[in-house]
Amino acid sequence: MKTKMIMKALAVFGFTAMMGGFSLPVDATTFTYSQSTGFEVNTSVTAGRRNPITTWSGNLLSNDPNSPRNDIKWYSLASAPVDEPTGTYDTIAWGNSNNASNATALLLGSNPIGNSNYSALQVLGQKGSVSTGAAAGSYGNWVTISTLTHQNNAISSTYYTLESAIIFSNLQIGSYASPSHEIPISFVETLNQSPCTAGTNPNGSVCDDRFTFPNVSFVHELFSIGGIQYEAEFQLANFVNSKSDYPDYDALGNSTVYTAENKTSKMDVQMAIREVATPVPEPGTMMLLGVGMLGLAVFGKRRMNKGA
Repeated sequence: MKTKMIMKALAVFGFTAMMGGFSLPVDATTFTYSQSTGFEVNTSVTAGRRNPITTWSGNLLSNDPNSPRNDIKWYSLASAPVDEPTGTYDTIAWGNSNNASNATALLLGSNPIGNSNYSALQVLGQKGSVSTGAAAGSYGNWVTISTLTHQNNAISSTYYTLESAIIFSNLQIGSYASPSHEIPISFVETLNQSPCTAGTNPNGSVCDDRFTFPNVSFVHELFSIGGIQYEAEFQLANFVNSKSDYPDYDALGNSTVYTAENKTSKMDVQMAIREVATPVPEPGTMMLLGVGMLGLAVFGKRRMNKGA
């Protein structure tokens, strides 16, 4: 009788341990994050500080058919929230100065944002902490992982202007390093003459500049940390002097951002995460589960022998 009671206790204990190991969380989980991002410039470079094997081809082009980078300049700020990946630069500019010989200028530590002689695009990675929702399977709050700024100035027709670029990024969430991403953008510098092209002037300036990007650049991403699976969701938000048709897209799968002429516009790329899978049992739980299953097996065998 005593042996039977012990076996039953072991079986119940093992089952309880098993259920405890697979229980869903009721509290939010928090990770640090860091987004390293910049515009590709070199035709072939080794990517980033986190993945030294990956390589890419640059696509920074002006609308000069004979010299594709003519009048385009690139910069790295002396101080930024997060360093950009090796071989990329956080700011590109066009429209004036330091280019009298039509040679591309490389000005480290300078910042054309705020200089009326330039139009410029700047992308700065951010860092901080991100949490899941407190309820199982729910998303936590949105956090900004990068900020895109467009200084939209009227540019003389003497200069060539940006036509396309590629934004390269590495995202780190806790111990998880996301695969490197490339987001190609196509840029249109308007002639600033009324009437503006129909449907392309939602900010009401004369006339909005615009850039397009593949909508799939913001698809959800699954990742695992500590044996638990999470999902990251992305969005554009916090539009200043700008508007977008995102998350809608055209027949080619592209979304568009429109920026007001003679304004500095901003928008954020944001992320939210949630837990989507149950935890993997810890080794101690697996040991208790094994003991419990052994107890069930022994108990069942003794019952069968008794019945025989």
